[in-house]
Amino acid sequence: MLPLAPRWIEPIATARRTGRPIALLFDYDGTLTPIVRHPSLAVLSHRTRNALARLAAVPGVTVGVLSGRPLSELKELVGLPLPCFAGSAGLEQELDGGHTLFPAEPGYADTLTALHESLLQVLRKYPGTWIERKPLAMAIHYRELLPLMAVCFVRETEAILAGFHAVHFRVVSKAIEVTPVGGWHKGTAAEAILDRVRSISGGSAVAAYFGDAANDEEGMAVVAAAGGFTIGVGPEPPAAAVHHLPDPHVLTHWLEHLPRAWEPRRTPVNTKPQHRQPSGDPANAT
Repeated sequence: MLPLAPRWIEPIATARRTGRPIALLFDYDGTLTPIVRHPSLAVLSHRTRNALARLAAVPGVTVGVLSGRPLSELKELVGLPLPCFAGSAGLEQELDGGHTLFPAEPGYADTLTALHESLLQVLRKYPGTWIERKPLAMAIHYRELLPLMAVCFVRETEAILAGFHAVHFRVVSKAIEVTPVGGWHKGTAAEAILDRVRSISGGSAVAAYFGDAANDEEGMAVVAAAGGFTIGVGPEPPAAAVHHLPDPHVLTHWLEHLPRAWEPRRTPVNTKPQHRQPSGDPANAT
């Protein structure tokens, strides 16, 4: 049984009823879809896609998806013509069809290649681990390892990563995410999306950010600074999340509920029978 409506539902519904713009920003893996054995299996459900499509079709509502996945792959998985996407953890951004890529330092691609080669020996020791290359980024996956093996793998991998000073790395959903030092992130993308809403509407949006992992922290910080709502999804939500949902299935339920919540409220019709007052006419006396 689902609990009472989360506390962020009514403020968003009120904003919609009063005509304020709304920005709903979502991570993909672990938020819109469950974490699965392999990223290729994380397919958006028809229910979730339909819920996003319905929200995005409402005038004044901006829906964006921000993910660690490459931008082209993310758009294909979502399968909706949304105005705002960010891939490679914010390094690739697309707003209203305009694509931007973080301007990395010359030679950074060569650094990633050298890093990849340096990691191969560690990967061979741990079957079930692999490297996913992205534009300007890399994800080192180990979700198939047992917990103790995972600890050893992360320790050895991070020791190698520490020797490459041009990269930033952190653990995200049983993978190690590698990005350029000083590079864009999901916070950069969230700020760009909120700026877009301000430029279109002339006012600030009521924003909500939904995420499940450490690389959602920066996006949540931007939304929180704008007075919005931060919603963590799953068993280990980001520390910046003020509100929590147990899993993507429950999130989908509330996304389906949201358009009903912001429908104009009707004044209830009084159907109670009215008592007639005595007329004072003796002919009506009993």
